[in-house]
Amino acid sequence: MNSTTIGLIILLIIFLVVAFKFFTQSLADFLDKGAKSTLWLWLPFVALKRLTKQFNEKYKK
Repeated sequence: MNSTTIGLIILLIIFLVVAFKFFTQSLADFLDKGAKSTLWLWLPFVALKRLTKQFNEKYKK
């Protein structure tokens, strides 16, 4: 298996888990528990973008 196939399989598994949680919980529970538990996945990317922007503004004048 190449890396693209493995990546697609992992994304499919994540999608299925999120879909299962969405359909088995109420919307409020899903947003409270599901969204907060996956916060660590996207937060580092947002922080890296912000830090890069601040670094460029400070040192690349």
